[in-house]
Amino acid sequence: MDRPGDVVLFQEGLMEKPRLLSGPIPRYTQEALQQRVEGTFIARCIITREGETEGCCVVKPLAQAEPAATRAQEEQRYQPAVWRHMDAVILSALYEQRYTPITWQGQPLDVDYTFTITLSRHRP
Repeated sequence: MDRPGDVVLFQEGLMEKPRLLSGPIPRYTQEALQQRVEGTFIARCIITREGETEGCCVVKPLAQAEPAATRAQEEQRYQPAVWRHMDAVILSALYEQRYTPITWQGQPLDVDYTFTITLSRHRP
């Protein structure tokens, strides 16, 4: 499990969750605020043994099965490009963030980690 180049799946309970050390927190764009974009975004990234993120892919974009997207469609104010742009903003922030390396038996590993990010206009 600790050979260079190996990527292991994060094991909840066996591995400590990574802590954010630096990098931007995703922020709403003005257009996303106007469109009332909200929801849960899920991405998988590799957190390297140096704490960098790479190889990120979107598992669930913001608009997928979200009540806010459905309401926007019903109110005829849904603009898919704005929702996709917020997905890109979040993904970009993930690539710029640095984390504590995830270790197994004291050795840092390259780990496949799932990020779940919730955007809510009502959060402070």
